[in-house]
Amino acid sequence: MEPVIILGSRVKGLIVLLCGIVMTLLGCYLISLGHWWGWVAILFFSLGIVATVLILLPSVTALKINSEGFEVKIGFRKWSLSWAEVESFSVVTISNNKMVSIALSPKCKKWRVVRKTAFVIGGAEASIANVFEMKPSELSSLLNQYKQKFAP
Repeated sequence: MEPVIILGSRVKGLIVLLCGIVMTLLGCYLISLGHWWGWVAILFFSLGIVATVLILLPSVTALKINSEGFEVKIGFRKWSLSWAEVESFSVVTISNNKMVSIALSPKCKKWRVVRKTAFVIGGAEASIANVFEMKPSELSSLLNQYKQKFAP
């Protein structure tokens, strides 16, 4: 199997950007009515617009899969796991949002305290957000195929 790079979904990013713009404009409207908390909305959603524009830049959001493991890059944060650190992948729904759930191996030393808390809150030790050009079910299947082929 060849290495695969899955880029972030432009459509999902543009939807988030559009929502941020609408909410910022709503904040402007609230200010025109004399509500001070319109400034809070403008500040909060303007920062969201900037973050979304940065994430929409080419290659800033990507999932790289190869024989050693995978690397998730969203914005300017990235993290990776080797196939030995993963037990399996599945799809989980957290707050009406489907994502790829990662069951970590007992060999995995990363995020020991955080992953227990994450499992209690969301039902997954780790997850891959639904921001890529592939459905979570397809992505989970692809990751499981790579794991079966390349895991030690």
